[in-house]
Amino acid sequence: MSSHLATILKIFFMAYKLQTTKSGKVFLRGPFAVTGHLNLHPDNLIKLRSTLYSLLSRIANSLPLRKPALISGLAEGADLLVAEEALRAGWFVDAALALPVDELIDDYSIEGRDCFFRLLRLCRNVVVVSEAHVLRPDCYVRISEYLREVAFSLFAVWDGFASDLPGGTADTIRIFTQPMEFLPEHYDERWGLEIGDMRDRCLAGINCFQIDQQRTLIHIPARRL
Repeated sequence: MSSHLATILKIFFMAYKLQTTKSGKVFLRGPFAVTGHLNLHPDNLIKLRSTLYSLLSRIANSLPLRKPALISGLAEGADLLVAEEALRAGWFVDAALALPVDELIDDYSIEGRDCFFRLLRLCRNVVVVSEAHVLRPDCYVRISEYLREVAFSLFAVWDGFASDLPGGTADTIRIFTQPMEFLPEHYDERWGLEIGDMRDRCLAGINCFQIDQQRTLIHIPARRL
């Protein structure tokens, strides 16, 4: 077993222990969440899907007595893709929606809507993080903050470039990694993080970073349009 997969599994069991000791409060609390780009490059999708399934399957197969759970906002793009592969790999998926469905659905393409409703029906639990009529991007920032509160590990399907878009992928990573705040100055376009011993590989191209004693960031490089 790779050292990074061992680290991820350690975080999982820590999270499970917290789940059972605080069961009245954290029914949706799971160790893994996802953030990523809406506009993934189509030339990268086949390889990206294969990488995700390999990683998620390895985690699930290493936990025969514990079924892992993924919290996803089910936004178009990476959120849907990771949720789909997690279900295929035998995970639970819990949806944390930025807005009520009748408002959120305006953000999707026709194809994205079909995928959203199909996966939503398969989710174990669904919560709506913001009430109706909360403006964009405020509702997306709230999702980022929510993921930091409830997740112990974050899958980041990301091109590695910093952005000041509130509630976007880079902003979600920034929020999740506080107070470490290694973005943007430590990242470069070659996916490398210059933070010494924290760099390692779980699968080819994937970097995993220990943020603190309870949280990890799992970077899955992805191109976008």
